[in-house]
Amino acid sequence: MNQNGKGRVGNGHPENTGLSPNLGLDKNRPVLFNQPGAFFMPSRFLKPLAAICAGALLAIGLSACNSSSSGDDHAGGDGGAVATPTSVHGVAMAGPLAGQVCAHVATSSGVAGGAPIACVDTVPATGAFPAMNIPAEIKAIVLIATGTYVDEATGQTVTVGAGSPLRSHASWDVSGGSVSVAITPLTEAAIRSAVAAGGLNHDRFGASLHDLAQALGLDAGSGTAAIAELVNTLPAVGGDLDAQAHARLLAVLSRAQSNFCAGNAACSLDHYLDHVATYIGSGSVDWAPFRQAVEQALADWEAANPDDGVTCQFTGGKLTCALTGGGNGGGGNGGGAIPTGNWNLDIVVTASGVTAPAIRIENIPKPASQAEFCAAENMQGFQQTVEGFTGTWQITSCTFNGTVGNISAVLSITSPVNMTVPYSVVYTYTPR
Repeated sequence: MNQNGKGRVGNGHPENTGLSPNLGLDKNRPVLFNQPGAFFMPSRFLKPLAAICAGALLAIGLSACNSSSSGDDHAGGDGGAVATPTSVHGVAMAGPLAGQVCAHVATSSGVAGGAPIACVDTVPATGAFPAMNIPAEIKAIVLIATGTYVDEATGQTVTVGAGSPLRSHASWDVSGGSVSVAITPLTEAAIRSAVAAGGLNHDRFGASLHDLAQALGLDAGSGTAAIAELVNTLPAVGGDLDAQAHARLLAVLSRAQSNFCAGNAACSLDHYLDHVATYIGSGSVDWAPFRQAVEQALADWEAANPDDGVTCQFTGGKLTCALTGGGNGGGGNGGGAIPTGNWNLDIVVTASGVTAPAIRIENIPKPASQAEFCAAENMQGFQQTVEGFTGTWQITSCTFNGTVGNISAVLSITSPVNMTVPYSVVYTYTPR
């Protein structure tokens, strides 16, 4: 792996290297095609139940594949393989963004160059957006997010309009993979810096994120590692340490913006990001004032939110975070045992119109909110192979009304046939 992008797939993270031990950002957690918990077991309450449901869901999925195939994966019947698109999914978050994400062919200016390749709506509670298929001939994109979010520092609703959207960048050398992309104020600041440094591309985007990571006290040793931490690791208000630490960093940045603006109503996120961009990109800038502002913002946030499940601090110039047990992180039960609670859960899975028998799990806790049920880490797509089938999967919607949760997803098979299989899963909680 090197900085000029050799061997990159999905912003240079196929090897999942260079991630910060201080933030607990460990991407070496394989998501297997035959682990239904990865795609229909939301939040920490349900992940340990994956093994219980694996047989039923795998059987129904392969049954749907075997019964619904409508062609082969070769062009013109001459045995030549069809070029496979790249699947891009992720999260748009300042606070969770309710709105739309559009993918455009990357330009050096970082702005939309013509019509979008694709647009999808976000899940308002989490900011997650479902997979978009990027044609195989396109190897670099700019993602542009617009909508509204609730500022975590002020509680005010903020509009992110087309004139000042949030953007992120993704690139790869080989098409056909699945790429996770965070769109945040940090990625927007990095794009502004990269454009100012000569134009947006993979190397300048990574260099700007590397400078920003160092200024924030993250342990990123290269631009590739900074992209892995701040772009490929998706933030979530519920989930494991990686997800929550990233979300906490964004909340702290909101507090830093509030402190910077100091009650000036005309001072917006756009103004603040221009300020942040001045501290990154040159590789030699004095980060001390920005670091001090972030440290103060972190202290303010921790004082105001002592029991929200994750705590962060600067130690020896490095930002470290840990789950404290008060939130909904994924590490509390070690990922193995089913947590106990006062609810029974019935799960009904339907794939391509075929419904599996209901599965009942007894004596488990119930998620407290839609945000917790639809934890953003569970919106991540992936590509994997099982029993000869290769494909990608992505959640398209997630709702929870307090007792009933609904998840819709699409499984896209790419080998040995080309087809899609729609999934829906209904979770019904009843008191013991």
